[in-house]
Amino acid sequence: MKLQPHKAYRTRQSGSSAFGFTSSVKAKRSQMRATEKEQRRLHIPTIDRSYGEPPPYVVVVQEPPRHKVPEVRGPVTVVSGKKRQLQFLDCPNDINGMIDCAKIADLALLLIDASHGFEMETFEFLNLMQNHGLPMFMGVLTHLDKFKCTKTDICNLTKFISVKKFPSLHWRTCRPYVVVDRFEDVTPPERVHMNNKCDRNITIYGYLRGCNLKKGTKSCNLHGMLVSMTALKFSWGTGLADPCPLPSAAKKKGLRDKEKLFYAPMSGLGDLLYDKDADKEANILSSSLLPGKAQDVGEMLVKLFQNTKYSIDEKFEKSFISVFGRKPNISSDATNNAKIWMMIQIILMTSSIKLRK
Repeated sequence: MKLQPHKAYRTRQSGSSAFGFTSSVKAKRSQMRATEKEQRRLHIPTIDRSYGEPPPYVVVVQEPPRHKVPEVRGPVTVVSGKKRQLQFLDCPNDINGMIDCAKIADLALLLIDASHGFEMETFEFLNLMQNHGLPMFMGVLTHLDKFKCTKTDICNLTKFISVKKFPSLHWRTCRPYVVVDRFEDVTPPERVHMNNKCDRNITIYGYLRGCNLKKGTKSCNLHGMLVSMTALKFSWGTGLADPCPLPSAAKKKGLRDKEKLFYAPMSGLGDLLYDKDADKEANILSSSLLPGKAQDVGEMLVKLFQNTKYSIDEKFEKSFISVFGRKPNISSDATNNAKIWMMIQIILMTSSIKLRK
């Protein structure tokens, strides 16, 4: 081969046949390896049995003992994006609560004290999750402020949670189950007065997950308050509006139509809800009335007027003026109205004092 000064000197041959396999065994092994890699990418398609908008993903926070947060009670639903809702749940350290959390968790956050190390509860919860299909989990190190500055760790954690894709387990999609947000006792008071240990009737509220409830079903898996309540008979069920809906692009008609990003009825964070019998329920302990935040006078007045049971005309019809000196029996409604007006006067007095200052 002669040297060509106008071309780069090429030590290797060019062409497709120059780089082929010289051994048939080596070519067969390479083909088998490429086929196996292609087959690993294939997965069986899962059938989505949910109806309508999907329920929020359940994020279970498992922490070691001596690190409980007493203010948070029950599930906390948060809108994390335009098309995603997350429901945070605190996992207790007893075995029954851990089993229930391992059954319903889409993502488990394992809090590990960096100053102490791994504890036995973390390994127990990992073993329980492995027995129930092993949902996705993440390890979160706490108490790192003793070692380094953690300004961006929380931002990174929220980013990881928001971009995670949660795989659906087959045995969950085939069974309906409800994570109870709140419950009410609707047992008639006469029956409870006659027998304190009688069978109670309760109404539960929560997101239905898995498949739909079929007509004539006599039992359903209900996981509420982190206590297993399996094989309960229920009489009927109805669909309600989402108390924490996803943000929509529709034009808002009023100030009350603002987007609700948090919903925690057991912790006192929620809005007015109406059930089938048009019974109104108001949570007075809203975010504006929590300790450490400024209380708006107008909002407190509106909430006081919302608690009134009768209209103004009905109150005038039931009210009376005593001409004689005898003190008539004052009803409970009258005392409640007097208390409300007294609280309004106190609020107005305090607001005027603040304005003068």
